[in-house]
Amino acid sequence: PIFQVQFVSLVNQVHFQKLFANKFLVSPEYKLADVAKIDIVLFDKTGTITEGQRAAISFIPIHGVNISELIHAAAMSSYFDATFEGRSILNLAKEQYNWSAPSNILEFESIEYSSTTRMSGSKTKEDTFVKGADQIIIDYIRKENGMPSYLPPSDYGFTIQKISEMGGTSLGV
Repeated sequence: PIFQVQFVSLVNQVHFQKLFANKFLVSPEYKLADVAKIDIVLFDKTGTITEGQRAAISFIPIHGVNISELIHAAAMSSYFDATFEGRSILNLAKEQYNWSAPSNILEFESIEYSSTTRMSGSKTKEDTFVKGADQIIIDYIRKENGMPSYLPPSDYGFTIQKISEMGGTSLGV
């Protein structure tokens, strides 16, 4: 019996080292046997599988952007978005900032989200409002405005990082 206990401890130690090397932490130790039974672990941070209900909680302008302009652009990029996220952006704009749709809203058409573009929004012949993954929006600005060397303001990356550190997911507008 003593030999078996030592053997189990040695096996556990080897497994802990392998898991730790791959950035896994199992605590308490007796749960290691349960972890060994797992074949697949799925993470759904973005709601792709569960259609998560990400909700907007604030608008954070970067250097040089007026908060009113940001709210208008975010609301317009979400106007045709029927997802929970899109509705939450509109509700936040309306309830906390008294935003209302412009009189020419019927002239706008929807830019539907796709996994290829990773953005959505609305547009007319004169105006386009899009929201999406942060880097996608930068790439869109570069392409659509013929500015291949465009760099966002220096606080753009810092703001994204802070939102992520707080457990949030940022959207570029």
